[in-house]
Amino acid sequence: MNITLIGHIYFCEKLADKLRMKNHKVDVLFYSHWGKNLFHSLHFCKNADVIHFICGRGIRKFPLAFILRFIMNKKLIVHFVGSDVLQFKKQNFIDQINWKIALLICHRIFTGSPQLKNE
Repeated sequence: MNITLIGHIYFCEKLADKLRMKNHKVDVLFYSHWGKNLFHSLHFCKNADVIHFICGRGIRKFPLAFILRFIMNKKLIVHFVGSDVLQFKKQNFIDQINWKIALLICHRIFTGSPQLKNE
């Protein structure tokens, strides 16, 4: 299985090592390089079966999430690691709506604790 990890480089590399031990092909991209150029981001994910965002900020744009899931037929997983929830709360109303819709499109959403999920 081809997996693309996008997010905080420390967490991505740690998870990538474990997935590689199980014979998965894993690509890692730091989230600050993700989403700025739509075509570059989509090209990076073209061979992936699963795209795992280890940072909720990586999937905050609805059009990108829509293209990945429905047009490119990718499985989307989002993993909030802590401060992402606080950043979500600080966004203006329109950005929060955009982010919420993008999260609804995802297949799975994980958090480190039940408190983060509730927030």
